[in-house]
Amino acid sequence: QPRIGWQIDPFGHSSITPSLFAAMGFDAMVINRIHHQKKLEYKAGRLMEFVWRGAALGPDSENGIFTHILHTHYSAPKGFDWEEGAPQVNSMNVENRANQLTSELKRRAAAYRTRHLLVPFGDDFKFKNAANQFQNMEQLVKHVSENEARYGVRLRFSTLSEYFADASRWAQQHGVQFPLFMGDFFPYADNEDSYWTGYYTTRPFLKKLSREVEANMRSAEALYAIARGSVFANANAAPAGLIDPNTAASHWMQTFEQLRQARREASIFSHHDAITGTCRSHVANDYVARMNRALNTARGVVETYVGIFLTEDPG
Repeated sequence: QPRIGWQIDPFGHSSITPSLFAAMGFDAMVINRIHHQKKLEYKAGRLMEFVWRGAALGPDSENGIFTHILHTHYSAPKGFDWEEGAPQVNSMNVENRANQLTSELKRRAAAYRTRHLLVPFGDDFKFKNAANQFQNMEQLVKHVSENEARYGVRLRFSTLSEYFADASRWAQQHGVQFPLFMGDFFPYADNEDSYWTGYYTTRPFLKKLSREVEANMRSAEALYAIARGSVFANANAAPAGLIDPNTAASHWMQTFEQLRQARREASIFSHHDAITGTCRSHVANDYVARMNRALNTARGVVETYVGIFLTEDPG
């Protein structure tokens, strides 16, 4: 069962977010996009980890959830993305590269209250050349670990669960207290000229189409379930002669697969760059095509089973 929430790219966070994760049994969560001024304030006050208590959803939400804010987006430290032209690490430059990396990590560590620091590597569309990324990272991890006394830093690959366990253990051993935050992180702005508030209304056609698709999908799935599970005593029987008895079984399976594929097409629109309308135009056009395919499938299924119900002999 997952124990750590990973919410690094939503454009702000509502007060329901920590409550939902707490209610689902998560132990902690990682967020990233909060107002740039607030992030600066949190760094200065060493408030980048806290207990977040949100909207009341029951006893689980009353205690809040331990929350970590990423220091500098979810990208690799600047100059250490080997898919963006960063110098390859080798025996000649590993010491210099290690100095640069550990200096950056120490700068980031000043924003947190424990001796443990979570540092993501990668970014959108990264690790297409994973072997190269790991080859370079492994050389740095090995060099720094072998020279821990010199750098005052120990590097290791880690899961989120390991990070939170170690950070929590260190905090308990050293009597570190974390602040309590109540409320939300809206509106989101990543600089003075970029307030992410327009996405509530941007590309209204897409938003309307998604609601229309969802309603039709729900109707289609409900009618399919009723037709197969309730109306006909034998699920493989041919309903009212409208389905060939010899192919009734395959009809149910084919229709189910059509609905499943349509649901997959429609569900992609729940992506945070889709329903918000923050995607690029060619991506938006792809969403429209996918949702129209789902809509046509749903309407076809509804038409089929409504016709069956209307022609079924009551006696």
